[in-house]
Amino acid sequence: MEEPDDIHSMLARIVSASDDATVSVPIEGIILSNIINFSDDGIISTTLGGIITSWNKGAERLYGYARNEAMGQNISLIIPADRQNEEPAIIETVKSGRYVDPYDTVRLRKDGKLVSISLTVSPLKDKSGSIIGLSRIARDISARKKLEEVQERLTGIVNHSDDAIISKTLTGVITSWNRGAERIFGYRGEEVIGKNITILFPPDRLEEESFILGKIKKGELVDHYESERIRKDGTVINISLTISPIRDGNGNIVGVSKIARDITERKRRETELKRKNQELEAFTYTVSHDLRAPLRKITTYTHLLNDKLDHNASGDVTRALNQIVKSTQKMSNLIDDLLELSQISQASLHKTIIDVNKLVAEILEEFVSNDDKTIEIQKSRLPNACGDERLLRQVFENLILNAIKYSQKTDRPKIIIGSEKAEGTTTYFVADNGVGFDMKYADKLFTVFQRLHSQTEFEGHGVGLAIVQQIISKHGGQVWATGEPGKGATFGFSLPDR
Repeated sequence: MEEPDDIHSMLARIVSASDDATVSVPIEGIILSNIINFSDDGIISTTLGGIITSWNKGAERLYGYARNEAMGQNISLIIPADRQNEEPAIIETVKSGRYVDPYDTVRLRKDGKLVSISLTVSPLKDKSGSIIGLSRIARDISARKKLEEVQERLTGIVNHSDDAIISKTLTGVITSWNRGAERIFGYRGEEVIGKNITILFPPDRLEEESFILGKIKKGELVDHYESERIRKDGTVINISLTISPIRDGNGNIVGVSKIARDITERKRRETELKRKNQELEAFTYTVSHDLRAPLRKITTYTHLLNDKLDHNASGDVTRALNQIVKSTQKMSNLIDDLLELSQISQASLHKTIIDVNKLVAEILEEFVSNDDKTIEIQKSRLPNACGDERLLRQVFENLILNAIKYSQKTDRPKIIIGSEKAEGTTTYFVADNGVGFDMKYADKLFTVFQRLHSQTEFEGHGVGLAIVQQIISKHGGQVWATGEPGKGATFGFSLPDR
């Protein structure tokens, strides 16, 4: 049996045999033919002019054209318009007897979609060694390209993250170090990769590494763990850590991924806020205590003077004394409100499931007499709330009493207490048909000491709604108000369901 010069010569004879049954093909050629036909790669041969002369099943799957559709067509059939310039360069390379080494490119499928391929092109020679065509082997690399794109995006995210993103081995040796880590810890990547992560640990925190690695080896996540670390310059910083296991393709834990966020400034603000709150609490307590004593004396001596006065005393004197008593009482109430506002900001929440229907019924029973037919109150079924019952009672009480106060000057006062459900939250509201307000002042309503009406119109200190805002904010909710002058107002608040 005559041996072919090389595989490409054999392929040339196989191609010829596909159109001329009289050509004898050696057994090796038959085996090669089967390999070609059942290959997952697209294997195509063309003339030097680019006419397709063979088209295997892999090419059918890759490009979508059946063999009979592709045979005799020019190879430009599967080349996108912006890649047509590749073909002349390929032909010139092959004509010179050289191979086109695998390179990544794009080709066009029958359905118009582009497919990423790795293409190798070789010369086809006849028995005399003359180049008679081109052999093209194309491998679909779409999945690899997508993976590379994802990897590039992830690399971009990691490199441009403000957080430190670090990977290390299960023994704590640093294997990757992003720019965020350089900014936060002050070390360049080449200074720390290969070193143990404990170079960042203060001496009194070294035991944390064993704790962290122990959890990771169990496959557990360490989430938002707050600790301290040391920068290159020796500065101790506060960080929040999220640490997770890195797994290989078989699911085995092979390393550790660590994301560290610098929370030093946040911690500083928290400490400063805590100090100021403590100062405010001490100041409020001192002021309230020091003001109460003289107020009590003023009230006591005013009553004493009133008792000592002759019954025939001037009415102006009596009115003045009564006004002093009223003013001191208002001052005392204002001190109580301010003290309460301060205490709410410091109070911790004791959340339970609250029967809001029962809570509102108790408030109405306490402040609205059953015999009082002057106020029409409509209350729908209210869903339960999750919160501090004592504080939420105060919210409903303030809003209901507010509605009663501002609707009493209407001919037929009406109050509606209701609720609305949304995904994850419940909104409760109290509406009235009272004096209302201009919406341009809505942002002032929940601010302490802000009032839209004078004391002669409606009594109050402008603290009640500020207390409402404070309580709802502590519960993670929001307050709101809508109104129209002369047509009433609606005050509401939302609470998370959990």
